[in-house]
Amino acid sequence: DILLLFESADAQFFIFGLAAFLMAHIYYIVFFHRIRMAENIKSNPWLLVIVVLYYAALMHWLSPYLYDMKWPVRVYGIVISFMFMLAMHMSWLRQSIAGRWMVMGALLFVISDSVLAINKFYQSFSYAGIIIITTYAVAQFCIVKGAVLYFLSTKKE
Repeated sequence: DILLLFESADAQFFIFGLAAFLMAHIYYIVFFHRIRMAENIKSNPWLLVIVVLYYAALMHWLSPYLYDMKWPVRVYGIVISFMFMLAMHMSWLRQSIAGRWMVMGALLFVISDSVLAINKFYQSFSYAGIIIITTYAVAQFCIVKGAVLYFLSTKKE
């Protein structure tokens, strides 16, 4: 977030911010994957279909406006899509409340980043910044809340 604040001074800060968020999503991927394996949650191909359709539609819409950012945005989109797909598997946790918090957080992350991409590359609009930072902050809260609930429930077992 801090890196994106300096984007107006130097466009390189957007790339640095993108890389920082990419790393965060990779950590979330590892986190959700480990929970999925520990809980023996089977893959659901429909989740992949949902995520791929959304990713493809958004990339198709934004591609003409991405110019030299086409590949960085595509790679970032693939990573956040994979994170979201793994997070949706948390719906099948035995601790369903924890899973719902994590799914909601991942969904809000996708919304936040989608609004950011639309605002930056397609058409800027009023209140985009408020929408982006609010959905981002609530996303982080939801994922952490879900993780805490999950770990507290597994500690009892």
